[in-house]
Amino acid sequence: MLKKLRIAQIAPIWNSIPPKQYGGIERVVYQLTKELVRRGHEVTLFATKDSKTSAKLVSVVPAPMSGKIPWSNPAYTLFNIAKAYKMAGDFDIIHSHADFWAFPLATLVSTPTVHTLHNRLPVDKESSDYQFYLRYPDQKLISISNNQRQHLPWNFVATVYNGVDTNKFSFSSKKGNYLYWTGRINYLKGAKDALLVAKKLGLPLIFAGAHKEGNIKFYEEELQPLMNDPLITDVGSLTAEKEHYYYQNALCTLVPIHWEEPFGLVMAESMASGTPVIAYDRGSVPEIVVNGKTGFIVKEEAGVNGLAAAIKKIDQIKREECRKYVEEHFTISKMVDRYLDIYYKNI
Repeated sequence: MLKKLRIAQIAPIWNSIPPKQYGGIERVVYQLTKELVRRGHEVTLFATKDSKTSAKLVSVVPAPMSGKIPWSNPAYTLFNIAKAYKMAGDFDIIHSHADFWAFPLATLVSTPTVHTLHNRLPVDKESSDYQFYLRYPDQKLISISNNQRQHLPWNFVATVYNGVDTNKFSFSSKKGNYLYWTGRINYLKGAKDALLVAKKLGLPLIFAGAHKEGNIKFYEEELQPLMNDPLITDVGSLTAEKEHYYYQNALCTLVPIHWEEPFGLVMAESMASGTPVIAYDRGSVPEIVVNGKTGFIVKEEAGVNGLAAAIKKIDQIKREECRKYVEEHFTISKMVDRYLDIYYKNI
């Protein structure tokens, strides 16, 4: 029988665990930690002091830092990471979700570390970020999709897909008549495309945008003129409970991304609710959406016309198939099984 492990989970400090509203990474860390504790492991979570967890909580910041300091400022992230490594002797393994900032400290202790990289990885080989990765080739990296790792293939130990709480995002066989878009407000997330296709088809759109900070100009100049329309309902950043309601009752969820999204929890949550996804063929989309079965994948160059054509045939998708696919590939249990296998192989 495998021994119970003493595990450190280093969370980002931008949002609480679990997040009160937006925060896909924090949602995954919460579910991972909760399930590890349920299975009898001794888990210590390094996160904001207002976090709620069944694990032991260690905090260096009282509340989320999002909106208080720039995303590019690593100071509080490093404070959080350093606290974990100061206690490294208390753990069998350290699992960092704090991007590459943990790399240097991980080399200074004997406790093994694995790093889940939740964000887009550097592509430009001349960039400082790319060069930073090259300095730590022995660090054990975990990708959240196979697409994510294509530019840094040499030091990944596994791909682990994010898991969805299928109890919270429960299945509904009914469908509504509105389109749904949720995400961070910026061009890359496809907010403008979602608005344009709703107007093109004359369909209602529930628009759940989060974090305008840093994108005020884009929001005011590109989005607001389109949102002055009775078809568009701006509901802002949502709690998970409210988001679940909108997922369940949508005709489909739009994910017209313009970047290499590493995973895209929105897609899995939508399909868990029985709602098909229409997305551009970027990043991890082909690994999450089965074209013609759980939604439609549209060529990015087809743009809004391509989205519109896909929406018109959305009735071909069986909502039961969306839910079934999530149960087979993207559950919390499957995610935790995979992480535990990695832990045991690396202690």
